[in-house]
Amino acid sequence: ATPLIAVFIDVKIAILITLLPTATVNIASVLTAIDVPAIAAKYFWLLVTSLIGAIIGSMVIAHTDPSPFRLVLAALICLFLLISHFNWRVPMGSNTTAMAVFGILAGFAGGTTNVMVGVLIVYFLAANTTRSETVPAMNLCFLAGKVSQIGVFMFTGLINLQWLLYTV
Repeated sequence: ATPLIAVFIDVKIAILITLLPTATVNIASVLTAIDVPAIAAKYFWLLVTSLIGAIIGSMVIAHTDPSPFRLVLAALICLFLLISHFNWRVPMGSNTTAMAVFGILAGFAGGTTNVMVGVLIVYFLAANTTRSETVPAMNLCFLAGKVSQIGVFMFTGLINLQWLLYTV
């Protein structure tokens, strides 16, 4: 939703408008997944670092001009399309290190553009995970990003409870 809305308005407003609805979808996806605690434990460092990256990205978008992030958003969409089309694999060293690097990058992308899927897909393709693990793990990362965005945006005054209710 964010890329489509960002075509017509700036990225920051697009993120703010889609924040609560996308978080709701992520919550529903996590609640319907099988064995979420085991998946959260297995991808703990990916979740933690995506949360950290999302906090950093959200702070950046909250305090800067959002215009350049349209280019970042376009690049992430192109990355996602290329990865999907060519089924690229990225060689990984230490799994914890790979989770940390991809988590920070995905979180930052999510915080600044609301789109972390391209970065996460690179990681999960490289890790050769099954769909039954990939989908809930990605939704946990998405949810961590949304929760951090809401927190940062409320802390910085970009949104308040009234704004969140408006987006409902």
